[in-house]
Amino acid sequence: MDDCATQKTRFETTPLALEAAFDGGRLTSDGGLIWLAEADEELGLCEEIASHVPEWRKGPSVRHSLKTLIRQRVLQIACVYKRTKTTRIRSGEIRS
Repeated sequence: MDDCATQKTRFETTPLALEAAFDGGRLTSDGGLIWLAEADEELGLCEEIASHVPEWRKGPSVRHSLKTLIRQRVLQIACVYKRTKTTRIRSGEIRS
């Protein structure tokens, strides 16, 4: 699109020049999720929460740790995602 309204903007900084384009480029609304997941790994928040939740699931059908389930739900909430059927199946709330 040649008649695009967006342009590159240069910011003169020292020692390097910074150039920014506000055209969207390769953009995702979940970009902060990667940072949040890394922060959780460093802080161990989901792991700490999981250590205080009693394990109620038993048997060979248990595939995911409580830490994984809690982390999945925390990240879903951070993205304002609703609980999905898959989430409820994995947590044992719904039997498939």
